[in-house]
Amino acid sequence: MTHGSHWECIVPNVEIFFETHFNDILQNSQVIEETQEYGYNIATEQDQDNKIYTLLYTVDKSVPYLYLTQIVNRQLWTAYPVLNFAITHEVIIVEIIEEGNFVEARIRCKLAEYPDFQLVFFDTMYHRHKSRYVIGKTYPFLLNGFMYRCGKNQYVDTKLPNVDLEVYIDKNTVVCIGDDEGDIDDYKVMSPIQECESFNTPFGKAYKMKIVLLQGGANFSLPVLVAEHQLKEGFIPQKGESINGSFWLCGMLNTE
Repeated sequence: MTHGSHWECIVPNVEIFFETHFNDILQNSQVIEETQEYGYNIATEQDQDNKIYTLLYTVDKSVPYLYLTQIVNRQLWTAYPVLNFAITHEVIIVEIIEEGNFVEARIRCKLAEYPDFQLVFFDTMYHRHKSRYVIGKTYPFLLNGFMYRCGKNQYVDTKLPNVDLEVYIDKNTVVCIGDDEGDIDDYKVMSPIQECESFNTPFGKAYKMKIVLLQGGANFSLPVLVAEHQLKEGFIPQKGESINGSFWLCGMLNTE
């Protein structure tokens, strides 16, 4: 499992990236964790002892993401990018949706501050922290997102589509809904940019933005990264602009 659609968030061509870069990444990654777990191995289809290695590759200190790889019994199990910035939110775990490969899961939760708001995120360090989780308990999670695509909000100053009431969208309108074209941890968003800064990466410019996903009952902001190749029609993000796009929601337990 290499999270192909998620790599698209930072590299223009996933196939070329794996063909030309990934072997060097594996060779130069740092092992940050080595564990052993007994259980059903989906590759061998039997219960057995499984040696699990978690590796991290730092692209450059100025680049706001890392590459995480997990190897089980000398086989590549999964690989995905991980952001090195986040905002901590207190959430109540509702459900843990495991992938069946020891190391991956999505967490269904609700905001402790506003329990009516539920969300699902991919736990980027699930294997390290899963033994701590209890359904119904509250935990501080570092949350962030990778944007698949992002553009200027074309609905600003227009009537909300398919709504009979006099509802208009302005630059401060916030909408966050599940992306029916994606997975359960993918979301469509319409939001004002609260903060924005740019970075140079090996694959072009990227923008770190702080956007709003919920306002009113609780204020819920999230930092996201969008690569230049995922921007629509030459759009350049900047503070105060309203965006329309979609993103992959990620999280990691804050142990500090």
